[in-house]
Amino acid sequence: MDTLDDGHSPSTLMESGILPIADPMVTGVRLQRGMLVLDQDELVVGHVAALVVTHNAHVTTHFLLHEEHQSHYRRCPVELIKAVVAGRIQLRIVREKVQNLPLWHSNE
Repeated sequence: MDTLDDGHSPSTLMESGILPIADPMVTGVRLQRGMLVLDQDELVVGHVAALVVTHNAHVTTHFLLHEEHQSHYRRCPVELIKAVVAGRIQLRIVREKVQNLPLWHSNE
């Protein structure tokens, strides 16, 4: 578990976390390490390496995406998640936009 301080609320990397849902009558969806991540065209772009959770509110704000055949991780905001179905996360963006997400560095 690493602690992050990126100029926003201090955060921690976790193996799982709850995706916040705007509707208070709906329970949040659990995200966890290893889940497949698909782009908006349902093509696999990688898997979840970790969840970024704020210290103060324990809110999942991002996940670290490990792209297939890459040694780095991309920091993906949860707002880009379109759906979570059958253990898979579908994003609202195409593969090219995924490749433009900021890289995460272990010193963050």
